[in-house]
Amino acid sequence: MHTDPAKLKRGRISRAIIAILMLAVFNLVGFIFFFIMSHNNHLELLTQQVIVDSEHSFNTIESDKLRYLNTTLALLMANRAIANAFKERDREALLALCLPLFNHIKRNNGITHWYFHEAEPDKRCFLRIHKPDLYGDRITRITFDRAIETKQLASGKELGKTALAIRAVHPFYLDEALIGYIELGVDIDYLFRNFVATTGNHYGLFVEKSLLDRFKWDSVRSVKRLRDSWDDHNRYLLLYQTPLLDRIDPDLKKGNFIGAIPDQAKAFNRIVRGRNAYSRGMFPFYDVLGRKIGAVYILRNFNQHVSLVRSKSMFFIVMTFLFVGIVTFLMVFLHKRGER
Repeated sequence: MHTDPAKLKRGRISRAIIAILMLAVFNLVGFIFFFIMSHNNHLELLTQQVIVDSEHSFNTIESDKLRYLNTTLALLMANRAIANAFKERDREALLALCLPLFNHIKRNNGITHWYFHEAEPDKRCFLRIHKPDLYGDRITRITFDRAIETKQLASGKELGKTALAIRAVHPFYLDEALIGYIELGVDIDYLFRNFVATTGNHYGLFVEKSLLDRFKWDSVRSVKRLRDSWDDHNRYLLLYQTPLLDRIDPDLKKGNFIGAIPDQAKAFNRIVRGRNAYSRGMFPFYDVLGRKIGAVYILRNFNQHVSLVRSKSMFFIVMTFLFVGIVTFLMVFLHKRGER
């Protein structure tokens, strides 16, 4: 049987072109698969970095506030009139001297607590500038005990029975004689307001319920007209949060959402609400003793990062199509020319 050589030649060319096109399609599919994997990994790394950066931002704000507390304490203790009034235990004179100063630093720097304490072994509060009618109670806080033990500045985050504050306590000397202790504090809510303004994050602070007094917390919650969230989680209480946090992320109200708090910043899966994508995660929260008492939950609008990655993705896809198309055309052209 006679076979047409021209027909055989065309068949070989057709099979070669099909093989080249199949190879091009295979390469293109491989490129796209690699790109999708790379795209997802890039977004996961960005999400993790957002949580790590958030932790760093909060720690920086906390450090700056502690330095301010320490500096302010030094300036107040250098005030001879305040020192003399405290030494003489003249409560009215001490309040008259300190109240204008307290109003100033509260308005401009967020100082929410100012105390004068009796020295050991009494350890009672002599005067609260922020609540002058409340005094005479025995103080048992960690920072105060540490200042007594070391006779030096003691400062850090400290959890009470209903709230959390940054505190700094210093022995108060007059002519080298210990006359008591002075303490300044900032409610943790003030730090988080700065944190939100700096980062644009939504946040929630979860704290171990075993460290809180439910009855006292319930009283504070009722006064502030907050929702009773004590039973939302088995182990933790959402002590502070930005107003829209639970609307954007309703998972926060689920009983076992938190689980075990990680020892370092950790990102969770992203969520989408309407046209907005959010990264979320948490970092551990430690008190002045270094105990892990809870976690800061972070929710951040991720649209800018997603848009940036998508724009880079589209550029990569277009360039890949062009590259594969040009290579395929050249291979077909050169094959046909070689056949000729």
